[in-house]
Amino acid sequence: MTNADPAVIASINGLVESRFQLEIEREAENQRFQTAIAALTREHQEKLNRFAERERELDPDIWRSIDHNRSTLIVRGKRSFVTIRAKFQLREVPAKLEVLDKVSIMEAAHRLGVVKQIANPPKGGWRFNQKKFLAWLASSGDLYRHFEPFVEQTDKTESLTIQPNTNYTVEHDSQRISPPSITIQKS
Repeated sequence: MTNADPAVIASINGLVESRFQLEIEREAENQRFQTAIAALTREHQEKLNRFAERERELDPDIWRSIDHNRSTLIVRGKRSFVTIRAKFQLREVPAKLEVLDKVSIMEAAHRLGVVKQIANPPKGGWRFNQKKFLAWLASSGDLYRHFEPFVEQTDKTESLTIQPNTNYTVEHDSQRISPPSITIQKS
């Protein structure tokens, strides 16, 4: 113990006790806030999941409707059509290689000694470069089998881009939120 006046020590202890209590209250408030955020995040995610579920129901219906009536909707030689609500554009999506596991590709490249051909120079470590890898893989077919488990060949398919057709909107509403374009992959 020091030789300090007991009144000074009591005063300091009172101030420190107040400061500790303030930290306890701050932590409790932070905990309440984090709990509220977690509840809101959960609720928000549930709503987003319902939207996504409805999208998964509507997208195939849109595709079926367009596919079934393609000859009447799309003029020969064209890949698009317009309705009062939207502009529709069909596009061919070419088959391509899709990278599934970059880390495993880099490990295999290290074992085979081909890191320089598929990655960017090190600035703290070699960084995988997907464009370089795919170009290199196309030119070196004999090593393809080493990387086959880490890539996937996608099939040629078709995508549909739908844009809202705002030109046909007659009423002006400053509160209206214009929907963004959407792209649907053919399943």
